[in-house]
Amino acid sequence: MPAASGHQPIDLTRSQETIALQNAHLLLSYHYQDDVSKVLASNGMIQDRIEKLAMDIRNQYNPDEELHLMCVLKGSRGFFTTLLKYLTRMACYSSSSQAPFLEHYARILQPGAEGSKSESEVIARLGDNHSHEITIVSENLACVRDKHVLVCEDLINTGKTLALFCAKLREYGPKSLRIATLLEKRQSSDVPLKADFCGFTLPSTEFVVGYSLDHQEKYRDLTHLCALKPQVVLKT
Repeated sequence: MPAASGHQPIDLTRSQETIALQNAHLLLSYHYQDDVSKVLASNGMIQDRIEKLAMDIRNQYNPDEELHLMCVLKGSRGFFTTLLKYLTRMACYSSSSQAPFLEHYARILQPGAEGSKSESEVIARLGDNHSHEITIVSENLACVRDKHVLVCEDLINTGKTLALFCAKLREYGPKSLRIATLLEKRQSSDVPLKADFCGFTLPSTEFVVGYSLDHQEKYRDLTHLCALKPQVVLKT
């Protein structure tokens, strides 16, 4: 579903044209400075944008109904933690007797990936010939039945893996299912889904790291969203 009017994502390409952030303007870890081509969004900009998303999310749902937030690990950790911070703060000023949200966590493993098993493991397949298969490691997903569910993702690229995950969640009969993402790459029109709440968009050619997004498990600790130099991506 396309983003509703009133909370359209920020195009990081356009923001680069106006802000022209340079690496020297912001604090970057010394050991990463040679790998980063540019800063796409500063930590302050990320914080402000997520706070606005939190307000949009709060306005979307009835505060007297349970909202179940599903974090897709590991890359979504930074986005999810910040989103919870602002949702919690806003709930302090609410007169609702309902808890503002319930947290759930899921890890999606591609074929051949290693990962520890949790309380349950669900195999999900996409395509007539099982052309795309993932393993979902999570708690009992049946808890989302008849509940409002918001899936929180760090980055939507092709959208195929997330579409498969959401299809599996729908089998458990949630009352509603929406998606919030920090980043969405602009792809061709055949992307199977779009986020309902999106922080930023950027070209599919950019390789983004930082704010818990990684490359080969590195760069998660960068506090800004940064683009890696092409040669850094290619050599690994």
